[in-house]
Amino acid sequence: MGQEPSGLASYDWSGWSDAVPFGSVDFKAITTGPGAYVLSLGRPLHRFDGIDADGFIDIGESGRLRGRLRDIRRCATNYGQKGHSAGWRYAFLRLDRDQPFDDVIVRSIGCESKE
Repeated sequence: MGQEPSGLASYDWSGWSDAVPFGSVDFKAITTGPGAYVLSLGRPLHRFDGIDADGFIDIGESGRLRGRLRDIRRCATNYGQKGHSAGWRYAFLRLDRDQPFDDVIVRSIGCESKE
C-alpha cells in the first residue's frame, strides 16, 4: 500500500497482512480458520476521552476470520443489517458520511487457534 497510514507504522506488524483499504481486500487470501484483525480509519479519531492517533474502530479475533470480516463488511455497508457489532455501529453512527467503509484500513493475521 505504500506508506503506512497514521501512527500504524509504529507497531510491529510482522506476520500480518499489508494494510489495505477494506474495498481492496482479497477475501480468498484470508484464512477461513482462526485469526485476528484490526480496522482503522488510518487517521486520528476523536474519542470521548481524547484523540486516538491511529483511528482504530475495531480490534478482534475470530475462529473463522474470513467469515468475520465479511460479516463486518455486510453490516457496515447495509444500514440496519444484523450481524457483527462493529459493522452495525459503523452503519448506525453513519461513519460513512465521513469515510466510506471501503476506505477503512484492515490488517489481519491467521493463527493456529483462538487459544
